[in-house]
Amino acid sequence: MRFDLMDLRLLVAAAEAGGIAAAARRANLSTSALSERFKALEDYVGVALFARGARGSTLTAAGEDLLAHSRAVLLQADRLDAAVRAWRGHARGEIRLLANSTAIVRLLPDALARFLAAYPEVSVDLREALTADILRAVRDRSADLGVVIGGTELEGLEVLPFQRERLVLILPPGHRFAARRQIAFAEALGEAFVALDANAAIQTYIARQAEALGVALAPRIRLRNFDAVARMVAAGVGVAVVSASTVTRALRDSGVRALELTDAWAVRDLVICHLPGELASPLARRLAAMLPPASTA
Repeated sequence: MRFDLMDLRLLVAAAEAGGIAAAARRANLSTSALSERFKALEDYVGVALFARGARGSTLTAAGEDLLAHSRAVLLQADRLDAAVRAWRGHARGEIRLLANSTAIVRLLPDALARFLAAYPEVSVDLREALTADILRAVRDRSADLGVVIGGTELEGLEVLPFQRERLVLILPPGHRFAARRQIAFAEALGEAFVALDANAAIQTYIARQAEALGVALAPRIRLRNFDAVARMVAAGVGVAVVSASTVTRALRDSGVRALELTDAWAVRDLVICHLPGELASPLARRLAAMLPPASTA
C-alpha cells in the first residue's frame, strides 16, 4: 500500500488541532475539501478513521493507530530530508525541543542563539512541559530533544549532562528571615507565596513538595514569568521559590534576599535526552552537542 505524505500530515494536523474543521483552517483548505480527502483515505484503508458527530469529529481507535504510525513515518521522512541536505552541505528542518521553565528562560537561550546562527535554515520549536510529558514525547517521537531532571525514568534514551539547577527562596527587603543564609521549605510554608502559573513545570514541582508536607500551596498571586514574580517579591507581596539562575544582580540590589533551600529536592541535575543512535534526528544530535554541561560546583 502507498500513502500520500500530505494525507498523513493532514491527519496529524487534525489530531493536534482538535478536529477536521480546525485542521482545515490551519491548512488553508475548505472543510469540505479536507473531509473529502479524509474520506478517500478511509476508503483506501477500508476502515473509519473519524467518528463524526454534531459537535465535530474525533479519531476512532483505528485513526489513533494510524496517527501514531503517521507521526513515525513523517519523522523518518523529515530525517531523510535533513540527511540529504546534510550530504549537500546544508542543514534544514525543525527541531522540537521540550524543557522546563527555568531551562527555557535562563539556560537555553544563549546556546540556541549560537545554534540558530550556525544553521540559518533550521528552526526550533521550543515548548515547556513536565518531565513525564517530555519523556513520553521523546519516546513517541513527537519531540526530538528533551531537557529533564536527571534520575527520572530515562531507560532506552541517550542522555547527556546539561546543568545543575538550585532552587532558592527569595524574600522581600526587610523580611524576618533576611539575616539567614539557608532555610528548610517546611519552615517557609507559613509565608504568603508569589508563584508562576499553575501549569509551569517548576510550579507543579514546588506544589508537589508542599503536598508531601501536607500543605496545599495557595499563592496570593500567579504570574506568567520569573521577572514578574521577582517584582512582586521586591514589592513585599510575598516570598517565592525560584531557580538560583534567575536571581540577578539587579534583583539583589533591590533588596531581595535569596536563601538556599536545605531540602535535597532543591538541587536538580538537568540532562538532555533523545532517542538512541540512528533513531535520533541528526539535527537534534547537532543541537545536543552544542549544549555542553556547565560546572556543577
